[in-house]
Amino acid sequence: MRSMRTRRFVGGFLSGSLAMIWLISIIAAATSYWRSASLSIQWNNVDRPGDHGELSWVFCVQSSRGMFHEGWEEHETYYRDSDPPPKDRPLMRSWAMTGPPHEIFYGPGPWGWQKSYLGAAVGRVISRGSGGGSDDDYLIIPSWMVIVTLTICVVAVVRRGLRRRREESRGLCRRCGYDLRATPLRCPECGTSPTEAFV
Repeated sequence: MRSMRTRRFVGGFLSGSLAMIWLISIIAAATSYWRSASLSIQWNNVDRPGDHGELSWVFCVQSSRGMFHEGWEEHETYYRDSDPPPKDRPLMRSWAMTGPPHEIFYGPGPWGWQKSYLGAAVGRVISRGSGGGSDDDYLIIPSWMVIVTLTICVVAVVRRGLRRRREESRGLCRRCGYDLRATPLRCPECGTSPTEAFV
């Protein structure tokens, strides 16, 4: 019974998370033509490598003009021995911004690469300089592609739940669909007990 409750809890949590992401994607896509929005989370490396530099990582999600952009950036800053020590920064910080809509475009640059297909693009931007460098891995997806994919997943989850409820009401095995009205304690076809069936 405990494993069944765990499966129900995990299944309900995943289904609810999927529905929430689907709804947020629809709202973000609809409003992206009037306002762009972005959410960024930054992690800073407290222990600077060799005390001559520091690392920071930034994860960013952005929507604008019907496009979604996800990026993962790694920044490395170098310091000379004569430079004053940098100010201590928090281990993690996040910020959100909104503004007028704009075109989301990334180019691979001289040291990067990019692959495009059906309006989506994945690539990496690499920049280097005397004071440091950065690597930016990005994924740009049209909002319709994300919404269609999530809609298919949501419909599949809803259909599966409705089918299992219908099978339960008709006295059918949840695993193989065998009629359990004569043998309600265990399915003679697959040997599954009603308490052992997948949720």
